[in-house]
Amino acid sequence: MKNENIPSELFDLIADKSFEELTSKERPMVEEWLTAEEYSDYRSFVTTIRQTDSERDYQLSERSWTQQSALNLNRLANRPIPAYQVAALVLLVFGLSFLLPTSSSPEKKEPVLVENTEGTPISQDSYPEDLVFNP
Repeated sequence: MKNENIPSELFDLIADKSFEELTSKERPMVEEWLTAEEYSDYRSFVTTIRQTDSERDYQLSERSWTQQSALNLNRLANRPIPAYQVAALVLLVFGLSFLLPTSSSPEKKEPVLVENTEGTPISQDSYPEDLVFNP
């Protein structure tokens, strides 16, 4: 077989017809590039590949939806993630944590002013009733 400028029609013929099925127009073009034996060898190779592809497609269609979903999730989990994407995600999460309010209630509370309690004696009388625990 000559390796220069092989016409695409030759590949189409190999895929579609056996050497015996070639017309009188097609046969001289094929014989210019290949012998009958080479043509048959290439044809059997293409036929084997097609058969293998159709069997694989059939096996893929036989998989259940859950098996296919698990396979897709496994591929997604094992996919490498570039470092710049990880860094961008970390910056985004930390940036949003500083920008978003931390309180869930929208109303703002005023600070409570505590009076100076120096000199206040520590006794039950000086504490509010809710804070006193009597066993």
